[in-house]
Amino acid sequence: MTDTKDTTQHLRQFIVAVDTLCGEANEAAGLAVDLFSGQRLEDVRRGLARCMEIVDADVRPHLRAKYPDVTDSTAGGHDAVVTPPSEPTQGSEASWLQSLSAVHRALFLTRLSHNLTIASRMLALSTEPAEVRLEHLRELNEIQHRVVNYASYALGSHEDQRFLAPLVKAVILGPRDPTLRHETVRAWVDTRSRFDSFT
Repeated sequence: MTDTKDTTQHLRQFIVAVDTLCGEANEAAGLAVDLFSGQRLEDVRRGLARCMEIVDADVRPHLRAKYPDVTDSTAGGHDAVVTPPSEPTQGSEASWLQSLSAVHRALFLTRLSHNLTIASRMLALSTEPAEVRLEHLRELNEIQHRVVNYASYALGSHEDQRFLAPLVKAVILGPRDPTLRHETVRAWVDTRSRFDSFT
């Protein structure tokens, strides 16, 4: 019978593999714009989204129910893993970031930056006019600049956590365009929901 140590290792590997699957599915949804159109494009995107929904709604809860001790241990015993809200707020998310260690704050922000690059692909391949896509990417670049900058700042010796709330606001409330805001919020929520896999 597999011992707890092996189970923990296999579970970690499985979670990483599933996260990779979801990331690739998300990227494929963006690339599909160049390959499909109309109803077929919607069908392809719906199928890819369904794949990610199954992981979040069925696979992950099953793992936590079957291996509660192992899934708890994957958090490393440092920071509490809290399920993110579907519509995050500035105050709650800033408080959650403050509850993490500096290293885990930086780790979260680097993972968020990764997911924002996926968002940029989705926006670049959208059917919006070129000037709209350019403005989306310009604004997203500014958001990424702030996210990456704070990630390195968090690891320094003079971090001031009062800057966390404005950072959260820039990501989830800053974008004026609804399409851009949808992508940045989704990147935030996706990063939060999978963050326990990387800690």
